[in-house]
Amino acid sequence: MSINHSRKPAIAVFFALLLLPSVLSVPASAQLSAYGGLNTAAGNQGVTMPVPPAPSAENAIQESELMNPDQGKWPSLFGGVHKKISKAAMAALNSPEFALRKDAIISGSSSESGHPSMSANGGDVTSIWYGTSKAGIRGGVIKNYERFNSSTAYENIGVICHLTQDMAVPTHVANIPHGLFVHNDTFEGWNSDDEITVPAGADGALPPFSYYQPLQNETRLKLQKWVNPATGAPYWLEPANRLPMGQDTTRGPKGQYGGAGGEDLFAKDKVTLSPEIHREQLAAAALATVNIVKAASRMLPPLVYDLKMEDGDTVKQGRTAPLSFGALDNNSRRVSCVINIYSGGAFVGEMGRGALGMVEPKSWRMPFFSNRVGTEWTGMADGKTLPPGEYTLEVKLTDEDGNVTPEEVNQDDITENDTRIKVTVE
Repeated sequence: MSINHSRKPAIAVFFALLLLPSVLSVPASAQLSAYGGLNTAAGNQGVTMPVPPAPSAENAIQESELMNPDQGKWPSLFGGVHKKISKAAMAALNSPEFALRKDAIISGSSSESGHPSMSANGGDVTSIWYGTSKAGIRGGVIKNYERFNSSTAYENIGVICHLTQDMAVPTHVANIPHGLFVHNDTFEGWNSDDEITVPAGADGALPPFSYYQPLQNETRLKLQKWVNPATGAPYWLEPANRLPMGQDTTRGPKGQYGGAGGEDLFAKDKVTLSPEIHREQLAAAALATVNIVKAASRMLPPLVYDLKMEDGDTVKQGRTAPLSFGALDNNSRRVSCVINIYSGGAFVGEMGRGALGMVEPKSWRMPFFSNRVGTEWTGMADGKTLPPGEYTLEVKLTDEDGNVTPEEVNQDDITENDTRIKVTVE
């Protein structure tokens, strides 16, 4: 666990451009008067964390974008239709977060890098979310987001959208080989006459990786009814030894095209034979995409950055010491904050708590709702003066979706996102 904030020069540069609005340092009594005593529940009159005044300057933060050796390791044959689906889905959403990050999501959705190989019809969306897969953009969603590499994180959300959109494609669900050198299946092509209707009702209630399998199941059930109206022959056939419903068919035996000699009847004449199938599946993919993006937004946690005691990590009893940190969240206009005190790993009490008003993002370089907190500590917890010794201060944020700053940020390879610092009381 990293709680000793020695600054790494390479990372420190990224924060040199931080222009987040700060609360001016004023006496505690004035803070309490101006902001209504937000800290009275902790019984500590020496600390408040006020809602900041309206911002006057645009937020800015310089991001560290991870290099991605996997992106584009093979060309996307069907990137156009994925982009169209994602653009339609993003147009149905309206928030500052999506306005700033829609291009990253759309770009990620056109990438084939989430497939573990060129012949794979699916991918591991769960591991891409958590960053435990080599497929997709390196580091996945959560690990990049927690390190403030938000563009890469949102591109990975787009990769999850791509793989899930594939589960609306019959050839992917039936696990039929297709591609540049096998069969250029025109179902995934894009015609200028195609229209994408985004159905209503998406709530993002499931985790973002939980729409992949249900959409695959839904498409599998439809395979049986999708037949050539002239002959009654199915367009796509699952293998006889297909996996049970609910298991990822893209990891199982291969299917084949229906019709005489295994011809791809639909691809030859999809417009005149059964155009309704294409429209129906485009809509299903768009609905899943809206759900994924909403779910991802709901699950991304609030973050702390650059937590520090301004005058060094020593506090003298009875004297105030300035404390500062930044608060970030992807979509919350207000987060709750509590600063806990520990000694030897045991909880001692609260330094303070309050509600933080968050400034709306204005730039792609700062795609977070944000606040820069400046407060002070007098070496107290729950209104009682602490005896001399070493303590750990922990900042814990909770956003409007109920997400809490994760403990894992204290174990990664940077200190700027740590939620804990060591402090000595003398």
